[in-house]
Amino acid sequence: MMDLNYIVKRRRNFLSRWKLRRRCSLTAELVGRYAAGRGELSVLDIGACDGAMLSFIKDRFPCARCVGVEPEESFLSGPADQRITLLRGRGEELDLPPGSFDVALLSSVLEHVERPEEMLRRVLAALKPGGSLIMLTVLPAYERLTVGTGFKKNDHFRNYNRGEAALALAAAGFAVVESRTVWTQMYNLTVGKKPS
Repeated sequence: MMDLNYIVKRRRNFLSRWKLRRRCSLTAELVGRYAAGRGELSVLDIGACDGAMLSFIKDRFPCARCVGVEPEESFLSGPADQRITLLRGRGEELDLPPGSFDVALLSSVLEHVERPEEMLRRVLAALKPGGSLIMLTVLPAYERLTVGTGFKKNDHFRNYNRGEAALALAAAGFAVVESRTVWTQMYNLTVGKKPS
């Protein structure tokens, strides 16, 4: 379960705001790369928090349909961007029409999910054939450091190194097309494609 003060801390802390903006920029760049030529763009963000990333994507892709799913009701209670849709729910219980999104996002989410295999299976079903999943997972060593120094609480079920993240996507049926470490963000990036 996420720290319910997360959004307040993120808004007050310069470093947190900077990291979020960099993560949003990276994600928007990847959405553009992996969804190029797909027509009307539809983006699903699992673990959308308050929708900040979707708002950023909507700024870059004004015609995109942006839907977020977030389990923490308190994250959804703040001022909402009317251009995006935020739904309360869990990724592992996702029940969206099959084949309805071009791109799905999991940004620092897999670590917080008790049944990641089920969530990834449902995300795969929600994607259109050839659709992409863009996933960022925090570097395990960085997570250990931040928890060990008391900077954040231990709220992960599991941490994934780059190889484990790629294996999780492959086991769910994705073809892994990119796997790398983004050192400036302390994240591993893994991109999977749904077979056409």
